[in-house]
Amino acid sequence: MYICNAVIKPYGINTMKKFEFISETKYNKPDDPYFYTKEDNYFVSDSGSYDKDQAYAKFLILAQGGCLKPTTQVLEEKFLETKD
Repeated sequence: MYICNAVIKPYGINTMKKFEFISETKYNKPDDPYFYTKEDNYFVSDSGSYDKDQAYAKFLILAQGGCLKPTTQVLEEKFLETKD
């Protein structure tokens, strides 16, 4: 599921979003951190990476209002005629 920073402005409610860049290590792998983004205290799907620079680039995209939802493009299309 992808939610791409949709802002709904209800009457008198703060619509600010909080983004956090997180480094997490497991107790048995202290030298192998995993980096990801949290939006309003929730993990953002597809934001994580073991490469800090890649994860930070995704964090910046999200914090600037972007979306990590993948885009698809049809590169080729073929039809097969079937015999009934």
